[in-house]
Amino acid sequence: MSTPVSGTSSKDSVQNTIAAETLKSGIPFQFFPSVANGDYTFLEETILTEKITDIVIVGEMVL
Repeated sequence: MSTPVSGTSSKDSVQNTIAAETLKSGIPFQFFPSVANGDYTFLEETILTEKITDIVIVGEMVL
């Protein structure tokens, strides 16, 4: 499971790269939208029913 890139830059390139690499490696994945208030309780049912064991959060690092 992965949430799309948070931040203000274009997310398409990073999301496309993640999709291509995980598909190439045979790793099942899903993208979910970021939530401004940080409340991801809506994902609990999906995590439990699909027995998801790993969650990757991708973000933009601004220096």
